[in-house]
Amino acid sequence: MEFLYLLEGIRTSVGDAFFSAWTFFGGQAAVIVVFAVFYWCVDKRFARQIGSAFFLSGVTVQTLKITFRVPRPFVRDPSFNPVEAALSGATGYSFPSGHTQSASAVFLPCAWRWRKKTAIALASVLTVVLTAFSRMYLGVHTPADVSVGFIVTAALTAAVIILDKKPGEKSLYIYSAVIFTAAALSVIYAAVLRSGGVIEDSYLADAVKNAGACIAYAVGTAADRKFINFDICKGGKGKKALVTLFGLAVGVLLLYGPKLFYHGILVLDFLRYFLSIFWIVFIYPVIIHKKINTQAETANT
Repeated sequence: MEFLYLLEGIRTSVGDAFFSAWTFFGGQAAVIVVFAVFYWCVDKRFARQIGSAFFLSGVTVQTLKITFRVPRPFVRDPSFNPVEAALSGATGYSFPSGHTQSASAVFLPCAWRWRKKTAIALASVLTVVLTAFSRMYLGVHTPADVSVGFIVTAALTAAVIILDKKPGEKSLYIYSAVIFTAAALSVIYAAVLRSGGVIEDSYLADAVKNAGACIAYAVGTAADRKFINFDICKGGKGKKALVTLFGLAVGVLLLYGPKLFYHGILVLDFLRYFLSIFWIVFIYPVIIHKKINTQAETANT
């Protein structure tokens, strides 16, 4: 807490605004956007590295959260004042940091991919560092929270990259099997903790939502490789931008649209997270593969 009090003492209005905005890079929405853009339009294999690192580290961090159940710094020490703007996004347990995990899952693969381009590699690493720092500056995480979030994700990212170097389909199916199994076990674990009164309903709901997304990713990427193995969107930057915007719009609609009509039904929570990610990794790629790329090839003949 001493370090957080030190940061509290040097806060400024400019710093508050900057780090409140910067922490967006550790949000799940930012990860999904980057992943989708690469998956649909840039480099599908690299996108799978990001996705596998993100979903595998995400389910690991969530499991650690409900295992250790560490309260937020301002809950443990009511005299400590976080930045008020950060409170709406600082729900649940504190350890490890989910924002640090998310940023690391995206930008550590970027740093490795472009390791020979010093500016890009440094910018990627700096993004992770500043995201982790932003969580402490805002007063919603401790150094231990962000350190473990980073270490867990860095280790799993390294494992994904090493495994992906091996040729053939084996690595993809290993990712899918491990992520599927980990997600399923995390829900069972959360349900056991909830039945024993150890955690509240909201934490079980989080595990169910996360499992929906993880299982959709695992099943969808494996199904793509087995049945269609789509190529990225063909065409110019304008066309790829339109493809991306439409795909993301549908994904957002699938994720948040059903929520307008119900509240607190775990099966429906699972389905909307499943469908939104399954749209990204399988349904929309089928459309790109069957329709958009076919039209591009026809126009070029």
